[in-house]
Amino acid sequence: MNKYKNYVSLILILLSLIIVDIFGFLDSTPLINDVNSNLFNIITVNSVFAGFLFTSITFFVGVSNTKTIETLERINYMEKVYNNLIIGFSSSVISITLSIIGIFIIPQLLKIEAIKNNIVLIYLFNKLIPILILSFLGHTIVNFMFAINHLKLIIKSIRRKALMDAPNEKSIEKTLKEIK
Repeated sequence: MNKYKNYVSLILILLSLIIVDIFGFLDSTPLINDVNSNLFNIITVNSVFAGFLFTSITFFVGVSNTKTIETLERINYMEKVYNNLIIGFSSSVISITLSIIGIFIIPQLLKIEAIKNNIVLIYLFNKLIPILILSFLGHTIVNFMFAINHLKLIIKSIRRKALMDAPNEKSIEKTLKEIK
């Protein structure tokens, strides 16, 4: 189950948005009617989360040679961390890509007469694409929360190891006296 938790969370988010849409609680028309501002806002939010996830990746790379990280690597914990970061980052990129498609391509497609008369395509463009955009944004947020939890645990572990390895007060005082 752990192996598939990312896919399960994406599917649950997608299904819940579809169910909410079916019952009429989700109004995706603002995403379509006011395309420029809303989709640009979604791109901005996704970019912020993608930036945080990417920063987390660089943090882990920066501390990868510590004993704590080496221990976590041996027990395959870091594999979970990297997977959550990469999947969250990928979800964000997919949502951004779909948003860009919603801004530049879908409005042009909706001008084509054959598409205007096709109910399935209209539903796809007006309902399914916005639901996918929101689903991948939600999946990004879920993976961001996982990343924060991983980051918190790893920072605690590194700090605990640093405290254990740090010299005691007496040896610090002795060193300070020698320096003076």
